Order: sequence, then structure tokens, then C-alpha cells
Amino acid sequence: MKTSKSPKNMIFTGTIGLMLIVSIVFIVCGVNKQSRVNIIKNQNKVNKTSLVKAQVAATPVQNSAEEAVTTFFTVLHTYKDQASYNNRTFQVKDISAENVYKDSKLFAPDNYHQVAQLNLTSTSENVEFIPNSLDGNKVSGSVIDKYAVQTGDNDKRSVQMIYSIDYDASKKKITNVQIVGQFNLSADSTLF
Repeated sequence: MKTSKSPKNMIFTGTIGLMLIVSIVFIVCGVNKQSRVNIIKNQNKVNKTSLVKAQVAATPVQNSAEEAVTTFFTVLHTYKDQASYNNRTFQVKDISAENVYKDSKLFAPDNYHQVAQLNLTSTSENVEFIPNSLDGNKVSGSVIDKYAVQTGDNDKRSVQMIYSIDYDASKKKITNVQIVGQFNLSADSTLF
């Protein structure tokens, strides 16, 4: 029995065949692309792990500075009430020089008890220390300090500050802290 192939059937069959071939090509290309992405991600993980291990082994001085800086800024920006706000200075005396823990720009006295009146709280979120120079037992660097403040039942507000610090490992103390500035990150939703 002979079947006649009409031009419509031939076009339909050809279109289906072409779509099938194109689909297979896209699937194969997508798999190859995903495989390449996975290989790059794995290489980055290996490189990052190696870098972290190298940094940890860098120097005991740098590690000591990192610990002191993290503790200092965590204490500086973590308080839940007036008493914990006032107590911050005493918590950093062991790791900071007198000129640092008595610095009124860092540890502003709250003579009018505004922390209690406003129900102000602060929580340290992340402290990142970036060493700039190492000279014997002294480390200088920058700190990016992210913390959240809240008054009463209002939403938390994230703040990011940048500081310049000096650390003396022979004294095991932060010897200088200077406020460099504040990140002002905001997005205008009308732009998106």
C-alpha cells in the first residue's frame, strides 16, 4: 500500500524533526556550560581554602591582632540596655590602650541615659580586619565593622563603619583607633 505524503505532512514532520535537533543541541550545550561552571567553582574553593590556610599561618602577630580587633569591635557595638552600654569600656581594657578605651568618639558617655530612654540596642554583625602593614610586633590595618541598631519596636538599621587601627603584639593591645567614615548604602527602588 502506498501512502502519499502531502506537502503539509512533510512540513509538519520536518518542523518536528528540526525542533528535536535544536532541543538536543541546547541540552548538550547547557550540560557542558554547567560542567564548566562547576569546575570553576571547585577551583575557586580550592584556591580560597589555600589562601585562608596561608593567611592563618602568616604570623602569630597578625592572628593576635585579628582576635583583639574582632573582640574590641564586637564589644563596642553590642549592648542591650543602659548597663551593658556603660560597661563596654571595662570589657575592652585588657585588649586596648588607655587612650583607646577613654576615647569619647568611640565610647561616648551617655550622661542623659538616652540608651534607656530610647530603648536603644545594638548588635555586632560582622567585623572584618584588613592588615595593611606589619612591622615587627606592630600591625596597622583597616576594619570594616557592620552592626545593627534598633530603637524600641522599630526595624533594625544596619550600619557599616570603617576604622583605621594599630595593634602592638608585645603589649597585646590595640594602641590606636581612628574613625575613617561610614558606608551609606541605599538603593532607590525606582531605578529597578
